[in-house]
Amino acid sequence: MQVLIGPLGRAGINAQFGGDTEAGLRAALLHYAGKLRTGRDPVEYPSFLQSGSFSDSGEAAEVEIEEAIEKVIVAEADRQGRTAAELAGHAVLLYLAELEAVGATPPRNGGSKRS
Repeated sequence: MQVLIGPLGRAGINAQFGGDTEAGLRAALLHYAGKLRTGRDPVEYPSFLQSGSFSDSGEAAEVEIEEAIEKVIVAEADRQGRTAAELAGHAVLLYLAELEAVGATPPRNGGSKRS
């Protein structure tokens, strides 16, 4: 699956996952899809980004995820009128914000510490 990720998202994922970008992207997408599957209302794609192109500030990254997870992300993207890659990038930023909110700190030794 493609994920549009900007410099902030990439830096946060790299910091939290010791440079393992794919693991960080996968964790973010699993987290977001898990919330959707349990019926929690998603945080909508920000209105201030809807008039512009999210891809202008980011680049596409590829991550392999389970087909069922990808289907959940694609369906939510369709519901919100976004591309799956845009919504996936949004999911990454939400995940990083939640890690920050619970006090997860980047590892000092290259391992990963997640909540």
